Amino acid sequence: MTQDPPRLSVTSQDVANHAGVSRSTVSSILNGKDARFPQETRDRVYAAATELGYRPSHAGRALAMGKSDIALLLMPNATFGPQLQEGIDSLAGVAATHGLTLMVRFADPDADETLRAILNLRPAVVVDLGVLDQAGRELVQAAGVRLVPQVINNESNEVDLLIGRMQVAEALSNGRRRLVYASLADWRLDPVGPIRLRGAEAEAASRGVDVTHIHVPLKAAGATEALAQVTAGSAERLAVCCYNDDVAIAILAAARQLRLAVPDEISVIGVDHTAIGQLVFPRLTSIAVDFAALMEALLRELDTNGYGPPARPDLRSSVRLVAGDTT
Repeated sequence: MTQDPPRLSVTSQDVANHAGVSRSTVSSILNGKDARFPQETRDRVYAAATELGYRPSHAGRALAMGKSDIALLLMPNATFGPQLQEGIDSLAGVAATHGLTLMVRFADPDADETLRAILNLRPAVVVDLGVLDQAGRELVQAAGVRLVPQVINNESNEVDLLIGRMQVAEALSNGRRRLVYASLADWRLDPVGPIRLRGAEAEAASRGVDVTHIHVPLKAAGATEALAQVTAGSAERLAVCCYNDDVAIAILAAARQLRLAVPDEISVIGVDHTAIGQLVFPRLTSIAVDFAALMEALLRELDTNGYGPPARPDLRSSVRLVAGDTT
């Protein structure tokens, strides 16, 4: 006896009805986010999907409905700390509760190519981490695709502005120093570094202090050269606010080469609170960012179903100073 071929019309709702659970439960379990469900529930969903011959088809749904069940996380081809993976995992779980499957895509160097990819994929939602300009956002929205966040304005940069301000406040907490902001010298895009620099400059200005800006490569010789440019001929104590922990570790290596005592002659503060930053000596002072909370705050906009602005989340609570031994 041969088994009947699976019906092409089977949907996740059919599976949910057959298993006696909600559609969001089916989406979560079949997308691998099943840890919070009892084993009996998982077994019922898997059994129902097998019996009905259910196979998710993003392409088929896109053709039939004009859009897919994909939530597309659009990321600049930039440098992000390892904690971003936690945020992506959290975002995938939140998307699943809305019957969506998360897909991550890095931006192309050609903005038009990025737009073509989005429109061809026909996602239900695009979570834009600073890739699209206003014209691109309008084109995507005109195609019926929801954008998160809905509005790009100064508040959208609140977290990175706050990071820069927090770094300067910590850098000057033990007395006046010459302030330096160290960006990452890298070929990739840097959508948040300039914002953090603006935050640092704003906080410094409020305290009557100037900020010197340098670019630091993640190589010992290049980092030493960059730091030497701001220390040559000066006996001032320095405070270096770094784009991330990688840059901060490069600055620490350069300080050793230049025989600068940390934190007496030069203090250093990073961003991301990485594990490696806590293993170096001296232990790095850093700004910890709860990427999972930030991602969840973004996707809460889906709960509005497109009607009206969402409640503004408290993004400031996702950023905190972790004191180390370098400030």
